[in-house]
Amino acid sequence: MQEILGANSCPNQFKKQWLVWLIYEAHQQGMEVHADFEKGIKIDKNSPIFDLAIAKKWRVPGVDKTGNGIEHYVLDLEVEEVANFFTQILVEFVKKYPKINVLQWDDYLEYHA
Repeated sequence: MQEILGANSCPNQFKKQWLVWLIYEAHQQGMEVHADFEKGIKIDKNSPIFDLAIAKKWRVPGVDKTGNGIEHYVLDLEVEEVANFFTQILVEFVKKYPKINVLQWDDYLEYHA
């Protein structure tokens, strides 16, 4: 995220280690923790990579109108640069939170650790 977007991570209002705490507590109760990247392969004009994705032609042609009046564009995972971008995010997240159980982007991609 730092290299591509210029940010260490998505901003949140919690303490830095809140996810480590959540994973630990959930596992103590026999629960899994699923991380859902809501704005994953679907982007809109408010997405931090929107301009980059348009400039590099990373999106599938057309508009996804399944949202509530917001035009979404689907990133093309067959573009090697897009696939590498998601791989880098996955690797970074799993290294930071190795005990996470599942990662999911939108309703399209899911990885079970």
